[in-house]
This record gives sequence, structure tokens and C-alpha cells, in this order.
Amino acid sequence: MDKTRSMNWPVWWKILILINISLFNMLGNMFAAGVSPLIILFVEDLHMTVTRASQLSSWALLSLGISNLWSRPTAAYIGKRYTILISQVLFIVCNIWGATAKTSQSLLASRIVGGLGGGVVETLGPEIIAQLFPEHQLARAMVVYTICLAAGGGVGPLIAGFISTGTGTWRWFIWVIVIAASVNFICMVFMMPEPTPLVPAIEEQFYTQEIASTIEESGKAEEFRPATVEAVEDASLNDQDSGKSYFEVWRERSFYWNLDDINPTQNWFILLIQPLRMLLVPAPLATVLIFGVTVAWNVVLSIVVSTVYSMPPYLWHTSSIGLLALGPISGLIIGMPFGGPLADHLYKKMMRRNPKKPAFEIRLLPVFIAAIISPGGVLISGLSIQHHWHWIWTAVGSSMLTFGLSAGANPLLTYAVDAHPGFIAETATLISTMRNCLGAGLSFITVQWYLKEGAAKEFGIMAGILWALYLLVIPLYIYGAHMREWHVPFTSKSKTG
Repeated sequence: MDKTRSMNWPVWWKILILINISLFNMLGNMFAAGVSPLIILFVEDLHMTVTRASQLSSWALLSLGISNLWSRPTAAYIGKRYTILISQVLFIVCNIWGATAKTSQSLLASRIVGGLGGGVVETLGPEIIAQLFPEHQLARAMVVYTICLAAGGGVGPLIAGFISTGTGTWRWFIWVIVIAASVNFICMVFMMPEPTPLVPAIEEQFYTQEIASTIEESGKAEEFRPATVEAVEDASLNDQDSGKSYFEVWRERSFYWNLDDINPTQNWFILLIQPLRMLLVPAPLATVLIFGVTVAWNVVLSIVVSTVYSMPPYLWHTSSIGLLALGPISGLIIGMPFGGPLADHLYKKMMRRNPKKPAFEIRLLPVFIAAIISPGGVLISGLSIQHHWHWIWTAVGSSMLTFGLSAGANPLLTYAVDAHPGFIAETATLISTMRNCLGAGLSFITVQWYLKEGAAKEFGIMAGILWALYLLVIPLYIYGAHMREWHVPFTSKSKTG
């Protein structure tokens, strides 16, 4: 067994790496969404308008999205490990800057620059997970990653509310992120070995050609996921013993700067724009739209809730507003069995029936449950705010909305990865970038939209949009096997599943 191949690493290695990248992912989203209960404190301390204070989340979310663009080409040149570590340093430094900011302009600038570091792992995470975990474990590993991504938007406001109430300032919430990110950085230094096998350039060219031709002939994408040289599960290579112990592999992958062995095949700027072509492919496009709008509505809901419940007639403390984040967190937890174990179980059951023809579309069944529940939660929250129902209905609505992230968005993300195994990095980059940019763009107009239209109309439109987008899953489920045979635009290779 070749110990240098990340798929062959000990399970506890894989779990630690998964935890490390998932926590960094969560911290980035805590950074973006956690300030929503602190709007009034920003207004009082930095003399900002409510609208400008509410946009601190939106700008950070936009910056997180943009950060995904530079992470993939940079990782191609220096590896995933060092790309992530550099981004963590930037993230920590900018949070220190934000915690000590004296003006609203300085705070905003720290959040924009900090987001450029905090979102890097969102793109690299799915590819790392695909390199570590076999097909039958992929959805369960991916749901942990997705849960942490989404949980940041719930845990952040919860923690921020309690910390600001106890300390009387918004600054300590950012200091807590600094501390947590620093601990995460130390853990990454010691347990985030480079997961991409370092293949010499001549061998890389040979294996790339062999893999491409084999996939085209067999169509068995599960045997070649991801279809890049670095992570393809080639049986003959997998059986070879590298002659190295796991300690030697860990040391070399963690502390050696193997630039000579990392061979980017394209220009950095070409790699930067390549993911955009995946917008022309059905599975990534549907995932981008549903995932992005669900995240956007979650941000919109958190901003509106913070604004409404901090003002008359409610006048809630920040800790009470933060407690409403338990709704989104509970929705994520409830959705986990649907988006992870259930999706994996359905896939394995189908593969036992017909092992020669992978039926990736079976993973989409839990998405139909989310399609009913998630938009319904948006509607319930809007009606609750508009008609001054008991706050529990707002919490229930937000829980139903985020149920769609773990039960709906996660199977879609896993399906998009499965459907185009040779383009995992591009798919992940596109989804992460567009999801955050959509969320940021739509959340910029949140307060004005609410003040002009009212919660019932605003959230009714939001629910309708989300229901309409979920309709895209129907043709994916019915015709997905045929769609997977399409060529990815602007490439000569067909990556079928």
C-alpha cells in the first residue's frame, strides 16, 4: 500500500484534517455573520447608520466569495497546505486589526481584507475531502464540512450576543475569533499535511492521459474521483508500497517545501477564470443557485431579525437576539441525517443493485424534502415578524430554512462533485464564490427592502424564488445521467460519470 497517497492515510488522520479545515471554514462564516446581533453597538460606538452597520456582514461575505478565486490557482503553485496556512495568517492579522479599529472605515476595511483570507478553505475543502475519503464515505464527510460552513452563520451570532452582553463591547467577539483562529492555525501546522500526492512532471503527463482515456472508455467515475493526477484512485499505484513510514510521510508533507514537485499545468490567471465555465454545466449551476440563495436568505433573515428585535417595541439585549441563532443551528443538525447518511445509504443501495452503472442522481432524493421545508421556513419567519407572532415562530422558520443547507445543499454539492469528477476544484471554486457573492449582493438591500415592503411581502418573494430554484432539481434527477455525458465547455476531454 502506497502510504504517500492521501486515500490510504489512517482514518484518524483523515478525521483530524476534516475537523481542521471544517473549523477554519466555520470561523470564516462566524466572522462574516457573527456581527449581526451587534448592529446597535456599532451604531453607538462608531457612529454608524443602521444600514451601514448591517452591511458589515454583507461586505465580509462578498470578500469571502472573492477569496475563493485566488485560492485554487495559488494552491496549484504552492500546494493546498501552504495556501491555507498563509490565508490563516492573513485572517488572524485582519481580525486583530478589526478588534482594535477606532473608526467605522477601519473596521470595514479589516473585514474586507480579512475575508480574503477567511474564505480560502471553502474552495479547497471539497477537493481535499474528495482526496481523503472513498466514495461510500464522501457524503458523510462532506456533510460535516457543510454543517460547519453553515453553522458559522448560527454559532457566530449566538456567541457574539452573549459575549457583547457580558463585556458591554463588540470588540471581544472579534478577539475570540482571533484566539480560536490561532489555535486552529497551530493545529493546521501539525495536522494538515499536503493531501495532494506530489507527482513528477513526466509521470503527471502520462497518468493524465491514461486517466482521461480510461474514464472516456469506462464511464466509471467513482473509480477515478477526482480525475486529477494527484488524487485518482489508480489500483496499480494504490497497491505499491512507497517504502516510507507514516511518520516520514507526515514529516515530508508537513514541513518540506516541495516546490519542484508541484507542477501547475496552466498560467495562474487562466486558472483564476477557468471555474466560470462550470456555470454552463447543469449540476454546478443548480447547486450554485440553490446553495447561494439559501445562504443569502439566511443572512437576510439574521440581519432583519437583529434589526427588528433590537428596536421598539422589543428592545431585546444582544444575548437574547443571539439566542435566536439556536433556530438555524437546530435546523442544520436535524438536516444532517438526510443530507449525509441517508444520501450515502441510498447511493450504496443503488450501487449494490447495479455496480457497473453509478446512479449519482439517487443522492438527490433528500433534496426534495428540503425543497418543501426550506422555502416554507422563509415564509413562516416573514409572517411571524410582520404580524408580531411569538418569537418562537421566527426561530422555527429559520430552523426550517437552514434545514435546506444540510439536507438539500449538501447532497447537491456531493452530486456536483460526483457528476464531474475531473473538475472538482473548478466546481468547488464556482460554488463557493457564487454562493457568497449571491448572498452578499442580495443582503446589501435587506434593510431597505424590509422598510419599504414589510417582512411578509419581502419574505414571501424570497420563498417563491427559492421554491422556483428547487424546481431545477427535477430535470437533474430525471435526466442527470444523460447530462453527465455532456462535455464541459472549452475542454476537449469528456468527463462522464
